Amino acid sequence: MLTITGLKNFYYIPGVRDMCCGYSRLLEIVKNKFHRDPYNGDVFIFMSNHTPI
Repeated sequence: MLTITGLKNFYYIPGVRDMCCGYSRLLEIVKNKFHRDPYNGDVFIFMSNHTPI
């Protein structure tokens, strides 16, 4: 069993297409769209729908 101290919840966020803007854009998505604090110990997992060429 994996235990990581200090982490609270894991959130899977599919369909984020604008990952090229980096860390600041992903923080904005967490704050504005999901109304969560990205600094409270939660883990946010982003998955793009981008299909490789």
